[in-house]
Amino acid sequence: MKYVRMLTAKVPIEKTAEFTRLYEQTVLPTLKPVSGFLGDYLLADPTTGEGYSLTFWASEKDAIAFEKSGLYTQILEKFRSFFVTQPILKTFQVAVELPLAAEVLK
Repeated sequence: MKYVRMLTAKVPIEKTAEFTRLYEQTVLPTLKPVSGFLGDYLLADPTTGEGYSLTFWASEKDAIAFEKSGLYTQILEKFRSFFVTQPILKTFQVAVELPLAAEVLK
C-alpha cells in the first residue's frame, strides 16, 4: 500500500521563488536514494505563499523509516527561516490512484 506525506506551510510571497529553488536543490537530491521513496511534488500558491510538499512512499514503513532516520528533521531545518506558520505534517494512505503520464506534467 502506498503512502503520501503532506507538509503544509506558508512562506512570505516575496520568498516563494527562493524557497522553490532551495527545495529543488536540497530536497530532491536528498530523497532520491532513500529506500521506498517514489516521488515528490511541491505545490505553491504564489499569491498567498501557501504551499504543500507531497512525498510518495512505497509503504508506511518506508515513510516512517525516513522520518526516524533524521533526514526529515535535517531537511526541515534548512527551511525553518522561511516559514510564516508552523509546518503541519500528515501521512495518508493512498486509497485510489490514477497515475499521470510524465508528459502531462511537463
